[in-house]
Amino acid sequence: MEKVKKRQVWVTIVCFAMFAITAYFLLEAMDLFSEEFDKEMLPVIVYYTIQTNIFAAIWALYIAIWALAPKLKRVSSFLSMLVTLYISVTGVVYWLMLVPMLGFDAKLFSLSNIWMHAVTPIFAIVMFFAILHGSKIGAKKLVLVVVYPLMYLVFAYILRAASGAYIYPFFDPAAMRGGFGVALVLLVIATLFIGLGAAYRLAWNKRNNQHKVVCEQSVNV
Repeated sequence: MEKVKKRQVWVTIVCFAMFAITAYFLLEAMDLFSEEFDKEMLPVIVYYTIQTNIFAAIWALYIAIWALAPKLKRVSSFLSMLVTLYISVTGVVYWLMLVPMLGFDAKLFSLSNIWMHAVTPIFAIVMFFAILHGSKIGAKKLVLVVVYPLMYLVFAYILRAASGAYIYPFFDPAAMRGGFGVALVLLVIATLFIGLGAAYRLAWNKRNNQHKVVCEQSVNV
């Protein structure tokens, strides 16, 4: 019993620390700590990185509270998978696509960028696969994985029509050497969402099956 209590306390501490630090970098990105605002930039909230880090921060805060008050409703397995998947794509696309496209500029390796594009995704993956437990995730739910990305894609082009600016360079045919380049990148990203989603679901279900067997064996001993 004592070990369980200690584990709950540590989960709360780690998750709350993740929430607090991520929230700080999000507020910093929104220039809330500065009196100077760059009016030429798009509002920070429109960026996928910011949105997915907000999802991850709220998720971490709820887990921190739930760890000490387990009578609260557990976050659904599927919702946890979505948060983990979306923040994982944030990291993969940033480091493997955006950083090379933007010429490995030193600003891309700032502490806030490293946190939101590397630390947060790694934290989510560890939490999802090493700490959390829950029900199986059905195959039919995988269809819902693409709802948010598709909504974001539509939003990105609506914003382009309204502001004249592209949120990310891979949406811009001029930067991608034509519409084919844009279509190819979007296809790769779509494959990433679907492929990772399927892999995460299979890994989650397999891990929880193993956990169930271990629990049943311990009860029978």
